[in-house]
Amino acid sequence: MLDAKGIKMINDMGHEIASHSCTHRNLIKLSEKEILYEVKCSKEYLESIINDEVFGFAYPYGLYTSRVINIV
Repeated sequence: MLDAKGIKMINDMGHEIASHSCTHRNLIKLSEKEILYEVKCSKEYLESIINDEVFGFAYPYGLYTSRVINIV
């Protein structure tokens, strides 16, 4: 797991930084409110580190449904 300094360094090297959720929970099993928290928390944290917008999202465990996709 990278710390903020490592994330910033990778971004500065030109690599895309994408969100992956805040606590790596299985989004399929969560309520809409919980999914929104997982996505928003992670996105905002990463954006505060790289000072830029984060667009990408990698689903924890590679699991998703159309409901999860629509919320993300």
